[in-house]
Amino acid sequence: MAEPGRLLSLVHRAEGASIVVEANYAGSLRKARWLISPSGQVQLDYEYVFDGVVDMAGIHFDYPESAMKSVRWLGRGPYRAWQN
Repeated sequence: MAEPGRLLSLVHRAEGASIVVEANYAGSLRKARWLISPSGQVQLDYEYVFDGVVDMAGIHFDYPESAMKSVRWLGRGPYRAWQN
């Protein structure tokens, strides 16, 4: 089972006209970086690490799938199974 994350730091800053929110964790989830543009577009980049075998890997957040415009898989593994 994945180790629950513990928040180590949370910072925010302006990056040009956008806002960046970065969270660093101890645990399987290591980093989350939100980039919020003036147009309302939001980009989430994250990093997690598992040692050993896990049944499922990924993150979960509450946002209607119908409102999402795209998802991009950048990991190693079966790209077609991103939404199990």
